[in-house]
This record gives sequence, structure tokens and C-alpha cells, in this order.
Amino acid sequence: MMLQNCNGEQWDVSCVCHNTRYGGMMLTRGWRKFVRDNDLSEGDPCVLELIETNPAVVLKLTVLGAPEYHSSRPH
Repeated sequence: MMLQNCNGEQWDVSCVCHNTRYGGMMLTRGWRKFVRDNDLSEGDPCVLELIETNPAVVLKLTVLGAPEYHSSRPH
């Protein structure tokens, strides 16, 4: 699967389902690089949005409070 930032850049990541009863998942390989490259910190409020499923799953991650988020929201 791919993670996409607000600029449209994408990172290849792996996802592991660790609790099928409640639909839990964990991003593994590639997540640390995405965090580093996008200067994320623990506790940053984020929204994941499914934007594509074919040929690969693409999730757009938006950091709430980031200037890009506020300028793209409808007023």
C-alpha cells in the first residue's frame, strides 16, 4: 500500500492486521521513513483518507493543524 502526503508525494508501506475482530491494523515497513520525511511527531492529530484501491491501496495522510489542511478546507 502507499501513503500520500498533502503534496501528492507517496511512500510504499506495509500494513499488518493484528486484531481481525476489531479491524485493527499497524503500518510497518516504510512508516518510519514517512514519519521522518514529513516531520511528524508523536501526538500529531492525523486523518487517513482512502483515495484509491486499484491497482494499489493509497491512503492520504493529512496532519490536522498543518497550514495545507486549513487552506484546503471549504469555508
